[in-house]
Amino acid sequence: MALFIRHLHQDIAKLYKEQQSSKTKAKGKFTVYRGQGLLKETFEKMKRSQDGMMSFNNFLSRSLDRHGSLELFARPASYQNPDSVGILFVISINPEECEKSGIPYADVSEIGVFQGNESEILFTTDAIFCINSVRPIADHYTDRLWKVELNLTENDDNQLKALIAHEQKENQNTGWARLSSLFLELRQPEIAEQLYKTLLQQTSADRKQAYYIHQLGSVYYFKNENSKAMSNFKRSLEIFEKIPPPNHHYLATAYMHVGNVHNQMREFSKALALYQQAFEIQKISLPPNHPHVATSLMNMGSMYCDLGDYHQALSLYQQALEIQKTALPLNHSNFVE
Repeated sequence: MALFIRHLHQDIAKLYKEQQSSKTKAKGKFTVYRGQGLLKETFEKMKRSQDGMMSFNNFLSRSLDRHGSLELFARPASYQNPDSVGILFVISINPEECEKSGIPYADVSEIGVFQGNESEILFTTDAIFCINSVRPIADHYTDRLWKVELNLTENDDNQLKALIAHEQKENQNTGWARLSSLFLELRQPEIAEQLYKTLLQQTSADRKQAYYIHQLGSVYYFKNENSKAMSNFKRSLEIFEKIPPPNHHYLATAYMHVGNVHNQMREFSKALALYQQAFEIQKISLPPNHPHVATSLMNMGSMYCDLGDYHQALSLYQQALEIQKTALPLNHSNFVE
């Protein structure tokens, strides 16, 4: 695994040098965003550490798209688990300071999951941030949505390095899981598969096992290995169904992904039934204008279209479009689709 980490670090450093020497790249300050969920306990520690330092403990991609980071990642995280908080990280980047501190970053838009549709900036694990402010974001449905403003800081303090090394050790499994997801986003499923298998062997917790099995299903689905994908998605679904609620997000996602495999196998009626189950869960666990609801409506519409019920398909597509008009930026790739 260390070899993979070293190669990724080297790739980022190489891209950084190439892109910084390019005359087409902007040299001024800019802002990137990261939407994700944090456990309440972890978030409370962050609030108490205002003006302190933090590290993300892994390679993480950040986006230049604030709306997408908020609506597709931070806001859903605030709804899905009562023990978690949705966080929009707002990170100010000064290229000159990065160069002085030796902190490489790279624009991976052309090789990441969005393939040029949206901008992704990838930082190495060396990046250390100063917590400038922690503030709530107004929301009609939850009080667990927050904005955390960060600045990149120099990382040449030995005491600081020792502190972050300790935190990385304490959070090793979380870091590996996020790194596995990143490799899948960067279209390197073989590496992601090895990492998820290793993580699965190292945990006995039902929720984590179900998550890693589900992610292995995503790897196999990406590789068009439908039989393995189906097996893993169903195994994860069986575990999630036995875990005490609330597991709405995980159940809905598992149903949807099993449906995706049936769809890819052209078993449209089976796929439709699973998409409907996901939709019923989302109706009670998410706001009516949530992007995930729109995705389920689109999935069901696609199945009705394949089954020849074009009137029902059109109705569902129109409902999905109305949600996307309010939930997504106008230049989002979904509107093209």
